[in-house]
Amino acid sequence: MIKKTLLLLLSLCASHPLYSMNPTADSLQMIVSLADDWASTTGFLQTYERTTNSEAWRAVGEKIPVSFGKNGLGWGTGLHDEALRNFDLFKQGPRVVEGARRSPVGVFGLNIAFGRALSAEELQSIKLLYVPITPHVWGVDDIKSSHYNRIEDDQLVAKDWDSAEDMNRYLGEGVYEYGVFIEHNYDRPIPGQGSCFFIHVHRRPGVPTWGCTAFSSEQVRNVMFWVDRAKKPILVQLPREIFNVLKNVWSLPEFPA
Repeated sequence: MIKKTLLLLLSLCASHPLYSMNPTADSLQMIVSLADDWASTTGFLQTYERTTNSEAWRAVGEKIPVSFGKNGLGWGTGLHDEALRNFDLFKQGPRVVEGARRSPVGVFGLNIAFGRALSAEELQSIKLLYVPITPHVWGVDDIKSSHYNRIEDDQLVAKDWDSAEDMNRYLGEGVYEYGVFIEHNYDRPIPGQGSCFFIHVHRRPGVPTWGCTAFSSEQVRNVMFWVDRAKKPILVQLPREIFNVLKNVWSLPEFPA
């Protein structure tokens, strides 16, 4: 049934008006993160860039092994929503909800980074909004909070949450030494649809996460300093079967074997 649906989608993609809504079209930096299937807890990531949005994507650096959520992946809420809203493609497969321990599938903005205190020279080099983690910084996952799915400093906002990630604890464990916020369910957060998904440092190669995308400290640092907010960077995170369907529709780059 899934194969028949994918073949039907391929035949419709070129002609259907919704598929002219390419959520990757304006970006000059793209991170592609691929899993073998929805249940995968590991996969690979590749970074790409281009000078103008009419150019082909060029790979930057080498393919990176990554870890996904303990329960695999599920459709997230992001830049892809409108383009896929009325298609069976978007209705099949699991979905991310709060506590599902699945990594979000789709296209997501990347504008915020976080981690240890940076030197003055590093702060001049980073091209994202940067949040240095202190004992007052939290990743809010309380669905009743007005700060749901945000990184907040409890010295700067009125604390209205009962549940939040202790980001300073994870910094101490090395996991949040470097990180980038994956903007799933971000612009208008819907309570319960999942919060605080990050690119961050893994505990060990191949160890699953609670839904984040994790890899080595050096590689996360490289990605964090490479991503440039002015270039509208995005994460395209997909199971391979979905990537194969959307590759030509959204002019996605070749992924290294």
